[in-house]
Amino acid sequence: MDLLVFSTVPDPVDLPGPVEVFTHPRDRAVFVEDALRDLAEAGLRVTGPDVTQVHPLARHISRSQVIYRLQRDDSYTARQLIEFADWGRCCVFRVGNGPFRNLDGENLAAPGKGVKVPVHVDAYRRRQKNLRTLRQAGLELDEQIPVIPAEEEVRLRDHAQVVYRLGALALVVDAARHVREGSLPQADDLVAAQELVASSLTARERGFLADVGAARAAAFDDGGRVEFPAGLRAEAELFARSAWAVEALAWAAQLVDLPPQRIRAWDFDARAWEAPTPETREGETTVTLLARSAGLRGVTQLLEAFDLVHILHHGVDSDDPGAVVAEQWTKALAWVIAPDSAWGEAERLL
Repeated sequence: MDLLVFSTVPDPVDLPGPVEVFTHPRDRAVFVEDALRDLAEAGLRVTGPDVTQVHPLARHISRSQVIYRLQRDDSYTARQLIEFADWGRCCVFRVGNGPFRNLDGENLAAPGKGVKVPVHVDAYRRRQKNLRTLRQAGLELDEQIPVIPAEEEVRLRDHAQVVYRLGALALVVDAARHVREGSLPQADDLVAAQELVASSLTARERGFLADVGAARAAAFDDGGRVEFPAGLRAEAELFARSAWAVEALAWAAQLVDLPPQRIRAWDFDARAWEAPTPETREGETTVTLLARSAGLRGVTQLLEAFDLVHILHHGVDSDDPGAVVAEQWTKALAWVIAPDSAWGEAERLL
């Protein structure tokens, strides 16, 4: 019978005997979808707008980077999973069509038994350290906020892809600023600049820019009178928030430096989060950004910043001055460290 192993570590382990190893996103998706369907049928929450609403087992399976399929005798039991003790502490196992288990053989979907889905020890230690530091700084936080990945579990997105996304999002933010101010963006911003980053825009962003372009054309037909529809103004308010995601991507690509109070829990100062103003990318093209960027920051630095904003995003009130900043930074950095996820999806898994 099949023995499936779901691992969140992207580097495959060499195993003796016949084994199939699935690392391509398309191949993994087949196993993940089957597993999530079974969990949903069992009554577990497998998706949602917020990562805190998703069952930990579903999160773990969704984040799997390598899936192993081995063959074992029909007499194989959960007690024998100890054979994977050298490397399987953070894995989830499924023997045949049975329940999902940890290395100790415990049923991870069993209610009311205090069984916890595996969490990488380095990620757990980092979270506990940062929670302790932030509590000392006067924050009251929920310790049940999901833990982000450890360094061993992370593959970074391609540097050029990050910079192109930065250029695309900066274009959207600039267009949103013009709409909010009641002014018209330059034609070059809506045509030439957009052509360069078209593949890095989401469908909604492309629609927004198209609507801004249509409003611009209508204004010239009407003698220069600028009038943006209410729906377009509402979209502009939404996209204006992305200025903080632009800041996060620029920081990740080493295009800007920020004070340690903004990027490390042990230097956290609430005053630095009260009314920060993001640096604009106005006047810079994606080509110049790519030329100026020295590459992505190291995994350690990225994860320290991500853990801080992740805690703040899920732990502070929505009316807190820094709530929008933390939300957009979480979206941006989750996307950077989850290269197989689309924009807006990664933060629902991490």
